[in-house]
Amino acid sequence: NSSALTGEGAVVFTKEITKGSNAVGDLLWLSFDPPATDNGSPITKYQVRWDTSDKFTANPADVFISDADKLYRTQRITTSASSLAWSNNMIRSVDEIQKLKILTTGTFSLSFRGMNTGTFTAVAAGTTAGATTIAGLETALEALTSVGSVDVSSVKTVLEVGAEVLITFTAQPGDLPPLKPSNNVASVEETQAGRTNFRKEVVVFSCTATQDTVRFTYNGEHADVDFNAALDTVETSLLTLFGVEAESISVTSATQLVLCKSATPADIKIVFDRVYGDITLSIDKGVDAGADAVIVFNTDASIDGVYNDDPALTMSGTFQVGYQGLYTRPLNAESSADQLRYALEDLDSIQTVSVTRELSYQPLLGKIDVTEGEIFVTCSTGETCNFYSAAYGLPGYKIRIAEDWINRHCCHGVRMDEGI
Repeated sequence: NSSALTGEGAVVFTKEITKGSNAVGDLLWLSFDPPATDNGSPITKYQVRWDTSDKFTANPADVFISDADKLYRTQRITTSASSLAWSNNMIRSVDEIQKLKILTTGTFSLSFRGMNTGTFTAVAAGTTAGATTIAGLETALEALTSVGSVDVSSVKTVLEVGAEVLITFTAQPGDLPPLKPSNNVASVEETQAGRTNFRKEVVVFSCTATQDTVRFTYNGEHADVDFNAALDTVETSLLTLFGVEAESISVTSATQLVLCKSATPADIKIVFDRVYGDITLSIDKGVDAGADAVIVFNTDASIDGVYNDDPALTMSGTFQVGYQGLYTRPLNAESSADQLRYALEDLDSIQTVSVTRELSYQPLLGKIDVTEGEIFVTCSTGETCNFYSAAYGLPGYKIRIAEDWINRHCCHGVRMDEGI
């Protein structure tokens, strides 16, 4: 029971990494940190002794490390790119703008990325009775989670024949698909294509199957997953397929717990949180003789990823650390100290290593307003802070104000998880 393991002296960190069937039932990986001080006496050896009896009365086995390089060496690793999450050749972000035109009287609805509004009513030109107001249109659009906040403007106050309404998407970045009217009462056209440096790839699909496997393919590599695998198993398989850390990809469904169902399957959503760019992921039935999976992609709800990166000019989103000719698996800017530690300890050239993680930052030009009691800071009037498009502007990244690290929360301000 590794949870009952304790250490004395230099051993201050003990964690079970692998045991049981994956390690033939009798292997346990221990990782230990050096003491905070040598108390003036040089450290010449680290030694770990262990035994299978709870009394430690049998012949204990031991392993020791005495290589001076491994006892004393401390190294700092700094990425050579200005940011692991963004290109340093950032483009100016532009909001998507679409124009809604009322063509005739009647009722209609709008859909965006698979979600539908309620019914709108359009009336004859010059009348207002019974018509949906422009404000009502804005409220209905913002009620869709696929849309979020929008700015809606028109010289008209209601939806009447001939009315033109400009809809600016302020929450959804990049070039967006058009709003879809349910009929010919209204039409929609794009007047300004959105641009962004970053947008997460989202793949939405459903799977009908009764046996065997489903094959996921990326960049010529395959992951074959049982048709009835739990979604967390699918997620783990995709993490391995892409060679990325935990939480880099999520696999969820609103109502379904497994990959496929024999009838009326629900949508499965794959979100690439820390795998960047427009990703081509193929999903099909497995190569087994009896594989019968039928995959249906929800193209309306899926989102093409965006990552403004020029590999010739800057580092992309992952890095590897090498020691004596051996290199870790790809890591990313979100990797924890423990994740880097385990990756290093996988190398045959390293037995045990202590890793600490520091956050880095770039200065933002501009001044902010801080209000006592509020959890947000906002950009001062007349200033351009660029919280949304900043190099560390990805959700979950932190922004340092004075000496505190603050979690970035949204595009117009910075959430203060700690006081300043």
